[in-house]
Amino acid sequence: MAAAATHADPALHAPEEARRPSRGAKVSGPQDPAAIAAARKSAKDTAAAEQARAVQASRDADAALLAKASAEADALRAARVARETELSLGSGVRSFPDVPLVSSSDAGVNIADFYAGRSVLITGGTGFMGKCVVEKLIRSCPRIDRVYLLVRRKGQHTPQERVNAMLESELFASARQRTPDFAQKVVALPGELTEERLGLSDNDYELILNRVSIVLHVAATVKFNEKVKTAVEVNVLVVKRMMEMCRLMRNLVLFIHVSTAYAHTNRDFIEETVYPPTFDPEKLIEVVSYLDIDMAESLSKHFVGTRPNTYTFTKSIAEALVASHSADVPVAIVRPSIIGSTWKGPIPGWVDNFNGPA
Repeated sequence: MAAAATHADPALHAPEEARRPSRGAKVSGPQDPAAIAAARKSAKDTAAAEQARAVQASRDADAALLAKASAEADALRAARVARETELSLGSGVRSFPDVPLVSSSDAGVNIADFYAGRSVLITGGTGFMGKCVVEKLIRSCPRIDRVYLLVRRKGQHTPQERVNAMLESELFASARQRTPDFAQKVVALPGELTEERLGLSDNDYELILNRVSIVLHVAATVKFNEKVKTAVEVNVLVVKRMMEMCRLMRNLVLFIHVSTAYAHTNRDFIEETVYPPTFDPEKLIEVVSYLDIDMAESLSKHFVGTRPNTYTFTKSIAEALVASHSADVPVAIVRPSIIGSTWKGPIPGWVDNFNGPA
């Protein structure tokens, strides 16, 4: 027992006051809750700071890209004055140059005679307006040569299957009675408007260049809340590609672009003229092309300006793009307002969906 006592901790024999920690002293060690909590908080703060720096770096990179796009957009807007000078005519509007839309031999002929022996290319031919145009041409212009419809595949249905189903609908009942084999004149051309050369095969593209005399460009995205990148691609870029094709067509008589009566809602009074665009169409296409859909959307208000939506904005830009080619291509721009159901023919009040035509 004596030997064991000699190895005991001397501190155990110290007075209790000496062994008691002084007031205000901090006890440290692996089991100290305060020290553990402080270490955890420090590690958490360090991780949070690193994460914040990473987030900020990502934001800085996005901001740099956005600043570049904004600078491009500002440059386009700054060039507007020069563009207006180029396109304006006296009062700040532009009329088409004096280019005949038809040859002198067509002067005074009626509509059926004008289309006789000629072939037509229609985009958007499976939409509500397109269907009505196809039906009217087949029913009222029996001597028309061919009606080519540029159609994309939809699900499991090929372009020709989609067209066949359309021609079998009740809308074409009157045409079937007059000309039972009329469907032979309606030909589907597989394509995708947003792709190079409209997504057409080499043979179909060459067929259009050689055989088509009249082009009706009806296709468009008509969503008021469409993303600006998509709206520019469908309503402006596609028009550019259509015009490029028309310049190569050997027998082109007329290119008809379907716009909208609301393309220039930023004006108090609208005349039958093409107004200077707020952005150069070619530059707008270029700027939007290198932005992803979200980045472009962040600049949507900058592009659209005082117009109510991307639809009216892109339609106004498309008009200017068509007009810029009017010295070389015979063009016409149609500005329909809200499209309602059919009036009298072929079926009074016909519309093909429960939501109405719009």
